[in-house]
Amino acid sequence: MSPISLNSTYTSHEYYIDVNFLIRKSVRNIREGVGKGENLIELFHQTLDHLSLKCKELALKYGINKFDLQGVRRDQEECFTGVTYVTLMKKDLSHERLVTMIEELLQKIHYPTQSFKRYREEFPTEQGLKRHLSREITIYKEEELEIYSTPSFEECLRLCQLCSFSSPENPSQSLDLYQNLLTNKQAMLALKEKSFQDYQKLKLYSAILEIKHLYPRLVKVDWILVTQNLQVKGKRYELSEYLTWIFRDIENPIEKMKKEAMVTIIHQDPFLISPMLENIARIFKKAIRYNRYHLSLIKKQVALLRYELAHATPYKRGGNSISWWLERIIFNYHQYEPIYLNDPSINIEALTFPLKEFVEKYEEYMRVETMEANEEAKNRLNQE
Repeated sequence: MSPISLNSTYTSHEYYIDVNFLIRKSVRNIREGVGKGENLIELFHQTLDHLSLKCKELALKYGINKFDLQGVRRDQEECFTGVTYVTLMKKDLSHERLVTMIEELLQKIHYPTQSFKRYREEFPTEQGLKRHLSREITIYKEEELEIYSTPSFEECLRLCQLCSFSSPENPSQSLDLYQNLLTNKQAMLALKEKSFQDYQKLKLYSAILEIKHLYPRLVKVDWILVTQNLQVKGKRYELSEYLTWIFRDIENPIEKMKKEAMVTIIHQDPFLISPMLENIARIFKKAIRYNRYHLSLIKKQVALLRYELAHATPYKRGGNSISWWLERIIFNYHQYEPIYLNDPSINIEALTFPLKEFVEKYEEYMRVETMEANEEAKNRLNQE
C-alpha cells in the first residue's frame, strides 16, 4: 500500500503502473550512471529534477488537485510568491505532539511567571548520522510585529532602501510597492542579508496573517515561535518552525493554549532549500554506495533523507509523492521493495518528531522485502 492511497485520486491501477514504470526507469538510469562512474551528486539532482517533471505530468494526466503546482520549486525566481510557506495543521496526533512539545518548552521557562525573550535546548546527537539538533523558543508581542502589516510611508521607504528596491515617492504608492517587495526574490534576499531581524519578523507576520484569516477574532495574544536547527559538519540550518498563539492576562494560559490554539508549520526558508538539497544529495550518495546486504544502514540513510527532504519542502505541491518515489528508488536499486504499513504520512511524521525519534520509528512505517519485479512495468520498460 502506498503512503498516498487514502486519496482516491491516486488509487487508479493505471496511476500505479505509471509510478512503477517511472521508478524502474530511474533505477536503471542510476545503475547505468554508476556503471559509467558518473558523479552520484549530479545523478541525484538529475533524478530529482526528472521526478519533479513527472510529478506535474502525472498530476495533469490524472486530474490531481492543483496540478500546475505539482513538482514546482518554491525557491525559483519565476515561481517565487514570498518567503513564508506554511501548513495549517489539523487536530490529530501529529498536532497533539507539537502542542505537547510547546507546552514542555513553556514549562521549562516557567511561563508566564518569568520574563524572557529566547530559550534554547539541545537534543542528543544521533551519532550514526552525524547530525545535531536543537530547538529554540521565542515569544513575540503582537505589537512588535504589526508594523509589517501595513507599514507607514517612512517604514516602507526604509525597507525598500534596505532591499535596493524602488522606493515610494509618496504615501499613496507605499502599499503597492510593499506588496511587490514581498514577492521579489532578490529584494527579500537583500533584506535577509542586510537586516535579518526585519526579515525574520516580516516572515513571521506573513504567517500570522494567514492564521488570522482563519481565526479573525484573535486578540490580546502573544505569538510563540519554535525553531528547529540542524547542525551538519559545523554548519547550522534552520529547519521547520512551529507557530501558535497564547492568550495574555488569563489564568492558566498554557492550559487554554492546549485546548484552543492551533499550531502552524512554517516551512524551511526558501533561501536554504538549495544548500539543504546538497546535504540530501550526499545522503543519497552514501545510501547508494552501501552494500545491499547492509540493509539496516541503508534504512537509516533513507530515513535521514526523508527527514531532511520533508523539512526542506522544496515543492509547492507533490513533495510527499516525490519523497516516496525517491525512497523506493533507493530501495529498488538495492533490490528491495518497501511495503508501507498503516498508511502513515511520513512527511508529517518527519516534521513533528525530533530526528533521533523519527529515525527510530522509521522501521514502523514499513517492512522491507526482497523485491519482486512488477511485470507490467518491466514489460513497458523493455518495449521502450
